[in-house]
Amino acid sequence: MKLTINDIAKLCNVSTGTVNRALHNKPGISEKTKAKILDIVKELDYRPDYYARTLASGKTDTIGIILPNVENEFFAMLFSEVEKICWEYGYLMNLALSNDDADKEEKYILSFIDRKVDGLILFPVNNDATYVKKAIQNDISTVIVLNDLEDVDTNVVKVDEYNAVSKTVQYLIDIGHKRIAYINGYFHYSPRYNSYINDQRYQAFKDTMVLNHIMYEKENYMEATPHLNDEINRIMLKNIVCRENKPTAMVCLQDRIALWVMMELEKMGLKVPDDISIAGFDNINELNYVKPLLTTTQMPTKEIAHTAVSILVDDISNNRCGNKKVVLETRFIERDSCRRI
Repeated sequence: MKLTINDIAKLCNVSTGTVNRALHNKPGISEKTKAKILDIVKELDYRPDYYARTLASGKTDTIGIILPNVENEFFAMLFSEVEKICWEYGYLMNLALSNDDADKEEKYILSFIDRKVDGLILFPVNNDATYVKKAIQNDISTVIVLNDLEDVDTNVVKVDEYNAVSKTVQYLIDIGHKRIAYINGYFHYSPRYNSYINDQRYQAFKDTMVLNHIMYEKENYMEATPHLNDEINRIMLKNIVCRENKPTAMVCLQDRIALWVMMELEKMGLKVPDDISIAGFDNINELNYVKPLLTTTQMPTKEIAHTAVSILVDDISNNRCGNKKVVLETRFIERDSCRRI
């Protein structure tokens, strides 16, 4: 039979309130009495009833996080950092994967509301803020990461996507490239997706070309499907690089797309950077095992995690749903996949 706080109180000949003060290191109890209670708790391996404690405190000491996936190394690294920081603050993590499915994301948000998580970290799949608003209406502190929802007033932690890509394009122009292709990702593939990141990066690419008086050719644009190994992606890439005036450089939305491009170019007999220069985005660990080393942009993964969790913990401690807006900077990393022409 499971022990209750009443059983511990009877064994120690004290009230349940005194036991509770001992368990939570609260004032109003002598050191001698607290030591006696804790010794019995340890001896009998007593564990407080989680649901009763939650009902009394109104807190579950849990934070929910919904990621698009963990196949993308960036999200796996980010979750690892978030989990470490949450643990340091005394919170346990509940992880859910939307797999870029808006319906799954909505169900997970509702599930976290039902489970009464204290905070929520979210990477929105689409632009519908309905379920995010429901979380806030249920007093769940929320942080939107790497995206922005116009119709909801909540905490946002993102990076300066526009400036990051602008730096990459300007670098390529400065080393002599004028015919530059842009390889976009699949988030843009459905009107249901929140394409904030894609839109910011692609707009930066086009604007930087214009600022340098370089005409951007639509033939040098490709929008990859969700599965990079789809034959349609190979056909689109081949159409770009096999033209007479093929691009001398490519900017890719993500490192994983850049690595796929490098692999496909090798199959076509094209060398990086001798024939085409390539630049990515994220600086994932996999780049350490690929030659040539990829020129890329370092995402501030640890800073994103620390900022998001710190905002949540502050909100939870003060019983509020805040609306802080934090924009973090990236770092451009020049490596071997780009050459001067």
